[in-house]
Amino acid sequence: MGVKEAWPWGRWVWRKLNIPKHNFICWLTMHQRLMTKTRLCHLGISQDDRCRMCGMHEETTQHLFFECPFSKIFLHEILLWLGIHIQQIDIAGIWRRMARITKGKRCREVVLAIVATLVYWIWKARNKAVWEYKLPTTRYVIQQIKQEYRTRKIKFVTKNLSIRENEWIDRSSKNTERGR
Repeated sequence: MGVKEAWPWGRWVWRKLNIPKHNFICWLTMHQRLMTKTRLCHLGISQDDRCRMCGMHEETTQHLFFECPFSKIFLHEILLWLGIHIQQIDIAGIWRRMARITKGKRCREVVLAIVATLVYWIWKARNKAVWEYKLPTTRYVIQQIKQEYRTRKIKFVTKNLSIRENEWIDRSSKNTERGR
């Protein structure tokens, strides 16, 4: 019998508020199983391992989500929108810090769902750059993330929210509407 490997980030990825396709992309990301250009080179499928979004570095999972200038802008905008200040720049660190900083169970659910949405949209922007030779604007990606937040907001606004959670959700909703 083998030893079951513990995945501490599993509870951050598999959330009921997340959209299933976001869960799946996050799961692949955490397992280092996304078909990045570097991975495709290692598998012998491609010879080009350069990031299509910046064209400067090897496209690894770490680069794609946290070192690429485009991804850094997306992450910065989302953190600014949520009013969260984090210096950590790796996927597990972001999830861990955001979950710890955010007070209230439902607020944490929202933040973790937004992180999952961010990871999904960075991957989607990367695919657009690779397959269509087009890079979506930062504004477009951020608008899409905020739109998904607005459309799913109804799911987590319930009667059982604490005053603090209600205030935080109202504040983030207003920031979303201003950021349109």
